[in-house]
Amino acid sequence: MLIIQATTISGKIINGARWEVTSLSTFQKGQKISVELITEDLKLVSYLNKSSNMDCMVDEEKHAKSVVVSCIISDVRHMVHVLNKTLDTMVIIVPVNRLVEHVLQYVFDVNECDKRFVGLLKGGMNTESS
Repeated sequence: MLIIQATTISGKIINGARWEVTSLSTFQKGQKISVELITEDLKLVSYLNKSSNMDCMVDEEKHAKSVVVSCIISDVRHMVHVLNKTLDTMVIIVPVNRLVEHVLQYVFDVNECDKRFVGLLKGGMNTESS
């Protein structure tokens, strides 16, 4: 089994940003990986459409909107289960910049997201995120 877990830039696990995937790919520390996040949040989509950040883009399909964010693989860990003779792999990914971190936290755990970013999306603050 392959598990991908997103953390903040400082290394804190982002609640909900964990995916069990099926893949034949191999992953190495330092590789860039993109993650597609489905969202119905029009304020987030509108804000990201206005920003010109190649690491955090909006992809609009017919009925769904998705945000594609870029992360870097910070660690690859393997766990051998001796009793059932299986191998699990966990890939830890880190956002490439603060905007990607804010978007991940906003989508998965808005309570942990930087309040300035949340205010920016709601129009209540005029603070920029880097």
